[in-house]
Amino acid sequence: MATGLLVLACLLSIGLAECPHDPAAVCDGVVHCLDGSDEENCWSKECYNPDDIRCESSGVCVRPEWQCNRWVDCEDGSDEEDCKSKECFIPSDFKCESNGVCVRSNAQCDGWNTCEDGSDEEGCTSNECDHPDFFKCEVGGCFGLEFQCDGRNSCDDGSDEENCWSKECPYPDYIRCKGNGGCVHPLVQCNGQVECEDGSDEENCWSKECFFPDDIKCESNGVCVRPEWQCNGWAECDDGSDEVNCTIKECYRPDDIKCESNGVCVRPEWQCDGQAECEDRSDEVNCESKECYRTEDLKCESNGNCFSPWLQCDGWGDCEDLSDEEDCLRKTCYYPDYIKCASDGVCVRPEWQCDGENHCDDGSDEQNCWSIECYLPGHMKCESNGACVFLGNQCNGYDDCEDGSDEVNCASKECYYPDNFKCESNGVCVSAWLQCDGGEDCEDGSDEICTADDCPPSHYFCGFGSCIPDTKLCDGVRDCYDESDEIGCVCTIVEFRCENSGECVPPYGVCDGVTDCEDASEELMCQSCAEQGLWQCGSGECINTAWVCDGDKDCSFGIDEENCHTPCNGLQLECDERCLPKYRACDGLFELLEDCSNGEDEINCTIGGCGANQFRCANGSCLSESQLCDNLTDCSGGEDEEDCGDVPPPGFPLGLASRYIPDVYVTASSEYKSEFAPSQARHTPPTTPGYCWVPSSVVGQWLQVYFGKTTDVTGVVISGGGSNWDLGSWVTSFTLAFSMDGTSWAPYEDRSHNVQVEVFQGNRDRYNKVSRPLPAPVTSRYIRLHPTGHEGWVAMVMEVYVTDGENTWMTQDEYFPLGVGLDPDDPAAVPKIPDLYMTASSRRAQFYPWLARLNNGRGQQRGACWFSDLGHDTNRWLQITHDKVYAVVGVITQGAYNMDFWVTSYKMAFSVDGEWRMYTNSTGDGEEMVFQGNSDSYRYARNLLDKPTFALYTRFYPLTFHNQIALRVEILIKHDILEAECGLELAMELEDLRCLEIDSQFSACGDGDVFHDSQACDGIEDCSTLEDEENCDECGMECPTDSGDPCIPTGWICDGLRDCLDGRDEQCLQACVVQRLAILPLELWEDPGFDPGCVAHRTCTLQERVAVLRTGRVVNLLKRVPKHCFFTCRNNVTCLPTSQLGDGHRDCSDGEDERPRDIEDALGSMWGSCSFNCASIYGKASCVPDAFSCDGDADCLEEEDEEGCGGVAPTAEDCPTFYCGLSGSPDPYCVQEHLICDGYPDCAAGEDEQGCGSSQPIEVCLTFYCAHPGYQDPTYCVHSHLICDGYPDCAAGEDEQGCDTTDVASTQASTTPSFGPTAEPTNGQISFEDQTVLDAGSHGSKYQPMMWMTAAALVGHTLYRLAF
Repeated sequence: MATGLLVLACLLSIGLAECPHDPAAVCDGVVHCLDGSDEENCWSKECYNPDDIRCESSGVCVRPEWQCNRWVDCEDGSDEEDCKSKECFIPSDFKCESNGVCVRSNAQCDGWNTCEDGSDEEGCTSNECDHPDFFKCEVGGCFGLEFQCDGRNSCDDGSDEENCWSKECPYPDYIRCKGNGGCVHPLVQCNGQVECEDGSDEENCWSKECFFPDDIKCESNGVCVRPEWQCNGWAECDDGSDEVNCTIKECYRPDDIKCESNGVCVRPEWQCDGQAECEDRSDEVNCESKECYRTEDLKCESNGNCFSPWLQCDGWGDCEDLSDEEDCLRKTCYYPDYIKCASDGVCVRPEWQCDGENHCDDGSDEQNCWSIECYLPGHMKCESNGACVFLGNQCNGYDDCEDGSDEVNCASKECYYPDNFKCESNGVCVSAWLQCDGGEDCEDGSDEICTADDCPPSHYFCGFGSCIPDTKLCDGVRDCYDESDEIGCVCTIVEFRCENSGECVPPYGVCDGVTDCEDASEELMCQSCAEQGLWQCGSGECINTAWVCDGDKDCSFGIDEENCHTPCNGLQLECDERCLPKYRACDGLFELLEDCSNGEDEINCTIGGCGANQFRCANGSCLSESQLCDNLTDCSGGEDEEDCGDVPPPGFPLGLASRYIPDVYVTASSEYKSEFAPSQARHTPPTTPGYCWVPSSVVGQWLQVYFGKTTDVTGVVISGGGSNWDLGSWVTSFTLAFSMDGTSWAPYEDRSHNVQVEVFQGNRDRYNKVSRPLPAPVTSRYIRLHPTGHEGWVAMVMEVYVTDGENTWMTQDEYFPLGVGLDPDDPAAVPKIPDLYMTASSRRAQFYPWLARLNNGRGQQRGACWFSDLGHDTNRWLQITHDKVYAVVGVITQGAYNMDFWVTSYKMAFSVDGEWRMYTNSTGDGEEMVFQGNSDSYRYARNLLDKPTFALYTRFYPLTFHNQIALRVEILIKHDILEAECGLELAMELEDLRCLEIDSQFSACGDGDVFHDSQACDGIEDCSTLEDEENCDECGMECPTDSGDPCIPTGWICDGLRDCLDGRDEQCLQACVVQRLAILPLELWEDPGFDPGCVAHRTCTLQERVAVLRTGRVVNLLKRVPKHCFFTCRNNVTCLPTSQLGDGHRDCSDGEDERPRDIEDALGSMWGSCSFNCASIYGKASCVPDAFSCDGDADCLEEEDEEGCGGVAPTAEDCPTFYCGLSGSPDPYCVQEHLICDGYPDCAAGEDEQGCGSSQPIEVCLTFYCAHPGYQDPTYCVHSHLICDGYPDCAAGEDEQGCDTTDVASTQASTTPSFGPTAEPTNGQISFEDQTVLDAGSHGSKYQPMMWMTAAALVGHTLYRLAF
């Protein structure tokens, strides 16, 4: 009721006091008449527009384009029901696949999921924008031209804000920002709000006209303020000049009233409304003698305050004396169809009568309902009391009637909405979009008994009956109950898969003019250059139209600089009726570079007798650039070897070169082209191609860096343009300025020489670095470098030095990055950890788990991180799968790139075999460690572990966060500890076991051998000197337990159940399972009596484990090594692409990628041998592994490894793995072991990649196998959390046999830890509880009969497994 009255109040406040005569306003769902008569009895009135639809309950007319538009316009919601069976009124609208909602075409591919299922954003990289006045983001998505270069990122990748100087503003009267060329509406110029990054829209406002002629100007800065805001009681000007001398100023609106004490202007309808608008309350004085501004208003008896007539007798006191609610039985309701409560006369809306809720204090609105017709059509009456219930709520599974009569006999009733699903057992109606969605909405689960045919288009059928949108396939989140949506993935959902080869191309490689697929399929599907608004080179490459005839050859063959005509711009010289870039003058190479034909660009180029690109010694001799800083003294005074940048300023580099400082933090006064943007002003390694910053002018320019924090600056190191800015350009002198807010700047002064601003000497050539330490460090948050002198043109790169060294955390000697984040030295390099090795519990929109890479994000891009789905995911985690087991020593985290989101605290868990162990603190009390996260979105937050832990998997569990869970991470490891420290020739010595196990679990025998704690006092003499059976008693280990008894019997150690609170009794020898390479003796492997499952099930005897570790054949149990990326440089963890081996370029710092012997060693260590002699395709190696022979893939240059592979028809005995068919070949093919589960399907049907999951290692089953429902072979490994969970997963129900539901539930409840912050969250942070099953359970009281029954059930499972 209050909502409707508020609408009327708003209508009256804008002057709609009388009933309008517009027929279109009748029955439009909005009350226009004071008595509400325009919205009464709508079923008896015709709609003004013949094509309008009617609301089912009220008959209100609704525009047809509002039907199925996601917004409820009818009170009963009928305009948004049954949308899948309705056509969109606007033919060009897009229809959402799951629910039929109609979405405007301009919302399709706009970067936001308008449809709930995200179907409007599918396949967007190849879609065109529907509207000609829209532009397309590089990563997909369309926006109106007015959003382009408006200073705000509309595209996720920020492509709408790039190259703005080369783009036209959407409207001719828009103004440009000085720095980046962005366009802003003239209305916002000098309005007191900064729209341009450089603040140029708010500069020199006194010299600019206001957009509105009647605006007033603030006295101090000329900012424009609307005249009606003057003297309104709120200071719009920073200096408050708009609120000065108001007592002598006239109000802008003539009918305003003035406050007596200060002259502030107040709207007349606010006078005597019961709320003081004037500081002196003069607007609320003597109201008894004042007339109400609105003539229809009523007055309170005691104080004369005015109130609207429909507020009288509405049950709420609006007058202090409650006179508006007195004597209501004698007063008439303002609206004629309202009913009066019997006891007090309060007026109640007619549709609230008999709706099942008491709106009258005496309940009279709910009496005698059987004799009263329901006010709204489409309603039914409850049997016991006649209350009216909307038919759409009948048989919806919820009792709307007190007696539940709306939910009776539903099996015989039709659903109100035709597309609803009826539950089989009780006839309850379930919305169509809830059918086959993975969640049971029917009591009998019949809505989830589905087949693939039940799935809507563009949906994937999960093996257990639910359907998910195709957009959720291979996205790093397991949405299917059976996890089949993430199994067998080769490319991620955002990558393009080449049509012929099946290779994966990242999204930025599609339609970029560079062919990545052999068949060029990723480029054949793209828009033409003209369609993209670009200029097409002869090679087909697209370039910006502003680059044509700019003097630079941007096309491969320079066609963009042909047939050009003058006049030239400020960066060019005119010669030969064409334009030449100014930096090409005086380069001494006019013949080579085809400059001016008459050589005029090389005239008057000498300085002091030396050429423009020569260095002049003090004695007048001239040196070439190559003679500078070459450790040879060429000038008689030695000045050619001075100032060579050998000693950097004290402290640490801020992080420009390492890309720790984001692109958006590096800005400038201007840029020549996007590839010379300010963010390119970074030193790059000599082997990495880079750019530099080049402004569009050489006058009044600056380069600015924001630190993101307050720090002490100790100096800068700068270089020239190098080879990236063609020839001979560098900065010869510069000044520095500092700021704490980015607005007020203080130049750096040389106080020692009484010079106001210190001018630093710059470079002498375009290559060498110069170091400029500051005599006194400066505390600041911003730095600006102003070039004051230059050679050729301004071109430079820079590094800032500061006193803190968080930028160096990735390069500490004692640990190394795993390879999750981007390599700062080569951001374009493919990270070591592939995308499919990064998974999560959920994701939001297009923020996939594999975006959670440290240092991810470029330019104006936004996000570049993993976001969890806060709305549905309560157990949130991000998981990284390592390429092998490492000792993890710490982690580094960041928040979202260029967005205000980050995680403030989190927990961590690690695993080597699929069972997770939460990381606990070092106090020994078993309390889970809470790590402090980030305090902003870009700076590193590093946490080193108190005790390094071995892991194949790492998980982050966010606890508290700022605005949104957003993560970018790197994992710190001890580099390749298993091989570097232990080697592959593993002798069973105590010092070797330290590499694989926890030292305290082993003891030395007197004969030099060792024994594990589980072997102590077991009645078996493992030591010849009997140390393992000495001093035996009932206590095999002491540790804190839940029972309080610290004594753990020997038999409880390493029995699969965690008895110690800190889990030390189960920290057991598992090296043969968890290590990257499991080494089994050949004779043991071929022994028919040997079951390698003992390794997987931890039933190996110690002798078997020792044999596994000593020597023998290499069997890769946990990861198949791909041929294309097997080589790793020393002191690096990122694999080197095979194509770079032996290519004549040293990619490894020690050059091992160019040494055949090192390549052969790597092949042998990965595949067990390298004894097939031939000239191989792997660098200059002279051999390939024997396993590569006859694998269908030529590894020798002359393909001799594939010769003689035919012959007698193969048999099963000839093939140690299995046969399959190859594409295009009728002969059976024996799949070589190293090709199984390597991420690339070799079989035509892909059998060699099935059951692997390229994002997961081959599963080691730690429970037992059974047959899936519908299958006969027992090949399904039952996960521990599925045993005794109340749902049979095995065909014969073995996983639910021997279970007691109550005890199981209680056990689960008791063993489920609670995740949460240790303190109340701070402002802007949200906490939640995270639940994860960590262990199979605890012994608890070992003498309870129920535990023996459970143990018997587990034994039964084991015997069942052995039988098969």
